[in-house]
Amino acid sequence: MRAMVLERFNEPLQLRDLPVPAVGPGDLLVKVKVCSVCGTDLKIKAGKIPTVPLPLIPGHEIAGEIVKLGAGAACEEFKVGDRVTFPIYITCGQCLNCKRGQYTVCLNSIKRLGFELNGGFAEYMVAPADNAVKIPDGISYAEAALVPDAIATSLHAFNDRIKVAPGENVLILGAGGLGIHGVQVAKALGATVSVADLDDRKLAITKQLGADYTFNTGTMDLVEECKKVTGGYGMDVVGEYVGVSATSELGVKCLRMAGTMVMLGYAPGTEFKVSSMDIAMGERVIIGSRAMTKQNVIDTLRMVAQRKVIPQIEQEFMLEDVNTVMDKLATTGFMGRGILIIDQELWTS
Repeated sequence: MRAMVLERFNEPLQLRDLPVPAVGPGDLLVKVKVCSVCGTDLKIKAGKIPTVPLPLIPGHEIAGEIVKLGAGAACEEFKVGDRVTFPIYITCGQCLNCKRGQYTVCLNSIKRLGFELNGGFAEYMVAPADNAVKIPDGISYAEAALVPDAIATSLHAFNDRIKVAPGENVLILGAGGLGIHGVQVAKALGATVSVADLDDRKLAITKQLGADYTFNTGTMDLVEECKKVTGGYGMDVVGEYVGVSATSELGVKCLRMAGTMVMLGYAPGTEFKVSSMDIAMGERVIIGSRAMTKQNVIDTLRMVAQRKVIPQIEQEFMLEDVNTVMDKLATTGFMGRGILIIDQELWTS
C-alpha cells in the first residue's frame, strides 16, 4: 500500500510502499477513503508531541470502508463494506477517569490514531472496532473525515466540559479549522456567537455560517467590543482555539464575572499570565478541553446529518500532496480544512 511516512522530525513526509497491516483480534482493516489534515499534524511533524514514535504514518481525521474484520465480539457489530470514522483515543477503560467517561484523559494508557499509532495518511489502516462509528447515509466520506476532530472537539468543549445554554454569549477566539466549526456548534446549542480573528476572510465566512458578531482583533479593541454586545458585562463563555499567550490572556479579559473560558487550543511550551484577583474576585473559570469521545463523534455525525453543522472543506488533494497541504496550513492556512482524497476511485467517480 502507499503511505506517507514521517521518518524524521522537521523533514517532509516520504511516500513509501508498505505491507497492508495485519488485522488482530478486535481490529478492523479499513480502506482509507479520505483523511483530513489538522494543525496538530504540524506539531507532530515538528516533534512537539513527545509520545510520537518514528517512523509514523500520521493522520487522525479519518473516514473509510471496512474491508476485513478481526475476531471478537467488538467486530460483530460491523460487516465488510460498512463506512466508518473513528474517535482517535484508545484508552484503558478501567481507570477512574475512564469509568467517569473522561476517556480523553485516561490515567493509565492513552494511544491515539495518527499519534502513537499509525493513522490515515495511507491506503489502509488498522483500528480497534471499539473505536469505530458508522457513517450515516447522506454524509460523504469527505464530510465524515472532519467529524472526529475538527467538529466533535467543539461539541466536547461546549456540551461536556461546560454546558453552553441557549441565549448565552459565546466568543470564538480564532477562526481556524476548529474554530470555524465551533461557531456552528455553539449556534446549534442556541448561543449568541461572536468571533474574533485577524483574518477578515475567515470572519466573513463565519458570518455566513451564523456568527452574530465578528471582530478583527488587529483593528478593534476586543474587550470593549465584547462589552458593547453584552450590555457591558462581557462574555458568558470564551472558546479559546489558539493557545498562545496573547490570545489566552485576551480571552480571560473578555469574560464577565462568573464567566468561563474553555481552552481548546494549545501551543507546546506556551504559558500565559492572569490576574489572581480577576479570577478569585470575579469567580471566573478557566477550563481545559481535550479532543473528543466516541459519543461526541456519534452526536456530531447526527448534527451533520441534520445540517446543523456543515463541514468546511476548502480544497482537496491527493495522498502524495500531504507536504504541500502542511506547508499551506503552516503559512496561509485553509478556510476550514484541506483534505486528502486517498482512494483514487473518488477522483474518477
